[in-house]
Formats: sequence, structure tokens, C-alpha cells
Amino acid sequence: MDLAIEIQHVIISFIEQDQPTLLQLCLVSRSWYHATTIFLYKAPSFHLYSQLIRFAQSPHLHLVKTLNMQMIPHRWRLNMGTALLPILEQTNHVHRLDFGLCHQLQMPQLQATTSAYPIQSLSLHGLGNQVNDQVVEKWVTDHPDLLELDLSSCQITDASIYTIGNHCSKLVDLDLSGCEHISEDGIRHLTRHCQHIRHVNLQDCFNVVLDDDEVPDRSDDEFWQTDEEAD
Repeated sequence: MDLAIEIQHVIISFIEQDQPTLLQLCLVSRSWYHATTIFLYKAPSFHLYSQLIRFAQSPHLHLVKTLNMQMIPHRWRLNMGTALLPILEQTNHVHRLDFGLCHQLQMPQLQATTSAYPIQSLSLHGLGNQVNDQVVEKWVTDHPDLLELDLSSCQITDASIYTIGNHCSKLVDLDLSGCEHISEDGIRHLTRHCQHIRHVNLQDCFNVVLDDDEVPDRSDDEFWQTDEEAD
């Protein structure tokens, strides 16, 4: 006899990060299949590009809430946009996207497809000149509820920082490490307008020069992460 759905969900919550076990559990019975599927597809884990391609054929793409490409090797030379678009076209509940180091993206198509999605966490880490001020403006104006944003090593200027400050008032965490074309002017604007922000990574932002008294006292932790703190 199968357990009540509430008890099944409690059990599954202890192993929801263990996808191989979830897969085995969903094969136990029809009841366990229905209870497990929502957890199995919520945040799929990909370790090979071929897994991503096969996943795009799944009938349960509407359950996906997180897409993280970090574990796919050599993703910078793979056509990730072609693999991701079919998935994103089938789900409108994605909260977290990580496109870090995915150099072959169809950025305009990805932005158009996800423009109405409730994205709260976005990583464009290491995309260089694929991410400029115009690209950032489109992302943040479409997704003003962003809480986490990673623009490290992107070719942006203070214009992007002003746009983020004007649109993302709920932002908590911002990674700008390696953004060499931003300055303290943009950062000052950001801290005035993003009152919930708790951490800004400014490693290797060589043109940002802030006075000691400009660090907002908003938490017990260090607000800025700079080169000195990284050492």
C-alpha cells in the first residue's frame, strides 16, 4: 500500500538533490512516480551535453524551475543555445538560469523566450563581449525581481550598473568581478537605489575606487568583495 502523498513528499524532500535515487524511486509505483516527478524535473542536473539534448525531449519540461549549465564540460564550444531553446519554450516557471561560459548562445532568442518568466537568479558569467549594456538592459527590464545577478567578466560599463539600480530594487547579490569598464560612479548609484543588496563582488574591477566611508553598513558580513579580501 502506498503512503499518503504528504508523507511521500516529506520523504522525497530528504533526497531531492539526489537525482539517481529519485529516478529509481519514481519507478516503484504509479503513486511514487507522480509524487517524485515534480522533484526530479525541478532542478535537473546535466553532466554531459548529450544529457541536455535528450532532456529536451521530455514530456515534463513544464516542471523545470532551474537550468544550470555549470557541470557540462566544454560548454564554451558547444551550441548550448540550440539545446536550451526547446526546453525554455516548454516551461514558463523558470526561477534560476545559469549560462556561465556558454559562449554559443542565441542571446536574442533566449531573451525573447524568457521575457515573461519569473527569473530571480541569473548568471551570465564569463560571456565577455556577448554581454554588453544593451543585453543587460533587456534582461533586467524584463526581470525586475532579480535577487542574484552574475555579470563577472562581461563587457559592460556604468550604463549597465545604472540600469540595474533603476530596475532591480530587490537585488541582494551582484557579481561584477572582472568588469574592467565600470567605475565608482555606477557603484554609488547602485547602492543608493538597491536598498536590499548585501554583497557586491568587485574583484579585478580596476577602475572602481571607493573611499572607506562609502561602504554601506547593511549586514554583519563584508559588503564588498575586493582583491585584498580574496587574498
